[in-house]
Amino acid sequence: MYATVGIFSMDPAASAQQARELSDRIIPMVRVRPEFVSGYWNQDRVTSRSYAYLVWQSEAAARSFAAMVEANASGRAAFGVHLESIAVVEVLASAVAL
Repeated sequence: MYATVGIFSMDPAASAQQARELSDRIIPMVRVRPEFVSGYWNQDRVTSRSYAYLVWQSEAAARSFAAMVEANASGRAAFGVHLESIAVVEVLASAVAL
């Protein structure tokens, strides 16, 4: 498996709009992408940074998603979101609570 790890800077003044965009548009769109496995979206309100960790069945699926994210700068700007970086990494292991 592979993951995309995205880091975004967020305009705190647009946080309500960003939350709606995440729940109403981004999560539903990601859920139906081919080979999507799981995802976590996190935010550090002190630094105004958001971290997205999404797991994909294949490297090709992860790279395709990363390319889509990189190409959507204007869509994010409308909601006060700036992509700092996105990486495609191999998932080496995972754990869940017993």
